[in-house]
Amino acid sequence: MSHPARILLPLAVVWLVIGCGYRGPKQYIDFVAAGSTAAAPAAVTQAADALQVRLRSVQGTNVSVQGDRIRVGVPANEDRKRIIAICTKHGELTFVLMPKHLAMVAGNHELWEDQRAGKQLTAAEALKAGTRAFDGRDLAPKSAVIPSDRPNEFGVRFEFRRDRRNAFKTSTAKHVTSTLAIALDDGILMAPVIKSPVPGTGVISGGFDAQEAADLRDLINSGPLPMDLRVDEPGKGGATQTDSGQT
Repeated sequence: MSHPARILLPLAVVWLVIGCGYRGPKQYIDFVAAGSTAAAPAAVTQAADALQVRLRSVQGTNVSVQGDRIRVGVPANEDRKRIIAICTKHGELTFVLMPKHLAMVAGNHELWEDQRAGKQLTAAEALKAGTRAFDGRDLAPKSAVIPSDRPNEFGVRFEFRRDRRNAFKTSTAKHVTSTLAIALDDGILMAPVIKSPVPGTGVISGGFDAQEAADLRDLINSGPLPMDLRVDEPGKGGATQTDSGQT
């Protein structure tokens, strides 16, 4: 056997191992539009594409469109509640300039004090009082997990699109000493005080473990869903199913 032939078999074996992917038992979860009417086919396809990005770090995931449903298949040992939470989150990332009269209560992002009115507000109420300056559409889909200074903690680095970086830097220069809340839907991830002009990159930190950071990264990169989703529960036209994964 010639020399080229001797390396052909190992290469073929490597191709087979990589190409076949995950073949173990799977669970399937069906999702439909949360509203009372079916979503347009284009919106369903767009939502399915977003879920594929959101579940990128879950090995063996497949997402398919079946009429007005989106079927998500993941390994049977994955946490079903986690998968549903990822898929049903709207995923709107916003950068909100908070008014001077609002302050976090004891550093708690979820509780704010209106010092002018003398009352406390939830994070959602505080965000409504602020000014939305930027959102996830201003970011490049290049968010990445990075290690934190603290052991076993991670952050998510975000990057503005080239055509929006200068706008972000100009805005932060104008609002030095203001609080800029970075929010996901109605929850605030962090709310730092702007100390100097910020270039078009930053890090979202919040004591995330590796999985939480990876989920947040993929959610930011996927962008918001075109419509909210809910699980199509068993007995209501859909089901959560499992199979052995055998072929």
